[in-house]
Amino acid sequence: MLLTVISVFCLFVLGWQLLKYVLPWLPNELKYLRLSTTMMKKFQNMKKNNVTFPERLLQLSKSHPDKPYILFMDESWTYGKMNRRVNQTARALNKRGIRQGDRIALMMYNEPAYVAILLASMKLGAEIALINYNNRLKALIYSISIVNAKLLIIGGDDAFSEAVKGIKDWLQEMDVSVICYTKEIDNQQSLLSIIDEQPSTELESEWKPDVKFSNTACLIFTSGTTGPSKAVKMTYTKLFLGSQISVFVELRLDDIMYCSLPLYHTAGCMAGVLTALNFGVTIAMRRQFSASNFLADCRKYNVTVIQYIGETMRYICNQPPTTRDRDHKIRIAFGNGLRPDVWKTFLERFGSQIRIVEFYAATESNVSCINLCNRIGSIGTCSPILKALTGCRFVKYDWEKEEPYRTDSGRCVEVGLNEPGLAIGQIRSSGPSGHCAYAGDAKLTKKKILHNVFKGGDSYYNSGDLLMRDSNYFVYFCDRVGDTFRWKGENVSTVDVGDVILLYPGVKEANVYGVKIPGNEGRAGMVALVLDDFDDLNFKDFYFYCLKYLPKYAVPIFLRITKYLEVTGTSKQIKVKLKSEGIDLDRIKEDPLFVADKPSGTYVPFTQNMLARIASNDMKF
Repeated sequence: MLLTVISVFCLFVLGWQLLKYVLPWLPNELKYLRLSTTMMKKFQNMKKNNVTFPERLLQLSKSHPDKPYILFMDESWTYGKMNRRVNQTARALNKRGIRQGDRIALMMYNEPAYVAILLASMKLGAEIALINYNNRLKALIYSISIVNAKLLIIGGDDAFSEAVKGIKDWLQEMDVSVICYTKEIDNQQSLLSIIDEQPSTELESEWKPDVKFSNTACLIFTSGTTGPSKAVKMTYTKLFLGSQISVFVELRLDDIMYCSLPLYHTAGCMAGVLTALNFGVTIAMRRQFSASNFLADCRKYNVTVIQYIGETMRYICNQPPTTRDRDHKIRIAFGNGLRPDVWKTFLERFGSQIRIVEFYAATESNVSCINLCNRIGSIGTCSPILKALTGCRFVKYDWEKEEPYRTDSGRCVEVGLNEPGLAIGQIRSSGPSGHCAYAGDAKLTKKKILHNVFKGGDSYYNSGDLLMRDSNYFVYFCDRVGDTFRWKGENVSTVDVGDVILLYPGVKEANVYGVKIPGNEGRAGMVALVLDDFDDLNFKDFYFYCLKYLPKYAVPIFLRITKYLEVTGTSKQIKVKLKSEGIDLDRIKEDPLFVADKPSGTYVPFTQNMLARIASNDMKF
């Protein structure tokens, strides 16, 4: 009998190993389906009982009042303490006239107060726009105006006070109130002083807003894939589904997460502090990302789970090696955009026991993928089974028209294996919607939805990204289409940058695009300029102008001075050829190229020697 049991067990193990060899994607998808079922059960339970994030905080403040929620510098904010501060903050915002449905804007560095304001806004049923703290002047005005905010809350740093001074007249004209968190500005009492005056008890029942999971909780900015930057109306459904990444990462209640990503992004906000809150774990936060302090922070807070984007992992790996590189408790790293070479380097240097959970998702999109089997370079799997269940498709892209390719009958065409295709997600009438609308003009959202894709009446959301499936159905990120690009972990709208550059005296035309740089994630900003006078551009003044009116990450790294720019028959600028030529001096014969030189604060001629230095990873950006 024992021999029979052993034989059956051995056959089972052998059969499973053979199945994994024949179908290598199977373990990833079985695990994905199992965890997805768990995730949806938790989500449906939360939705049924209308447990919003403030309600979840209240639950934890009762069940685990002394458990740390946020560790910041030398402070420990327990769930009980944070709940009390959220109650005070909600009352303070209410005193400033904020009611359900109102929109406010927040611009601060990472700190516990940021989370308290975010949750207090939700507690009142208001909608809070998370402003990129790099925005200045025109970009800041645009961000506040597109969300129609009635109140702007800024951090206590001088940089934010100066940013507000730069648009003071506009703020007064638009009747947008400004309040600083820690100090008085323009004879306005600080928000903190108002907060400290409020009771910390639970809000009275008449304050309770009628919030549904379909309501907008906050607005997060993204470049989308075309046009200017947009504010995505993040519903409670979207935030809760996104924060359920804790299920796929397989968080434990004793885990301590680490987040140094900005909270104005989906990664820091939804996958960071809200994921920790949803699951009930502790999260250590840093004001801003610091590669040199990353491991030191992880040791200080006994971190077991870290968040990343590809760029941050590269910076960490570029730090000088030390004898303490493996002196940490990290067991899981999750995020997106991790290059295979950096992935390998990270594991070799900091420990192969670390489980990397690479995923693909976008703020407003319903297309997502996750790598649960630690296969280097992959963002997950998508076999015919999973494709049918999730509604994800990969279609041929027309580079000349810059849109999905359609046959004479008007239908899209799916690409084969090992062929890059535009990722699109089916919009179904049943189940929670995975995509969100943009604030403002409804046409912006409509542009992202494809109709009559494979048959009459169907609809799909256009992710704007090219993905590829290999012969074993493992999925890999290829590129972003459209006229936006990603640099330094930020999405850059070429329209926004171009609009600023065209205001510079002497610039006749400007075509902004991103170019690939060896050894760097994403694409570096480049602009092809047509000038009133081909040889007349004050490079130092132009560089200073860009720094003043654009976020640092959006300032063009390269300039290409040309005599004319190609356009389509509908007068749309052509970027494909410019992108393909990039910074290749062998292909660019007539147009002079220049590169930003930060130490001297100007643009200098780009040479073959610089190209060689980039190839050898000796030139940093």
